[in-house]
Amino acid sequence: MILIATLIGMIFEEQIGVKLCITGCVGAILLILTGVISEKNALKSIDLKTIFLFGGTLSLAKALEVLEQEN
Repeated sequence: MILIATLIGMIFEEQIGVKLCITGCVGAILLILTGVISEKNALKSIDLKTIFLFGGTLSLAKALEVLEQEN
């Protein structure tokens, strides 16, 4: 139920006015609070390489956007 509600929230992000990242965080917290997954298992499932790659890509995209606006 939590997964389905989270996915629906993500799909209708613009209509409900809640950002995708907030919906995902709320879904993850609900999974931990309801005992579906333990906090240890949740932390083990995070791939830090992917997080850093995504963060670096967002930073690069923002830098290119600023550079384009200056020209």
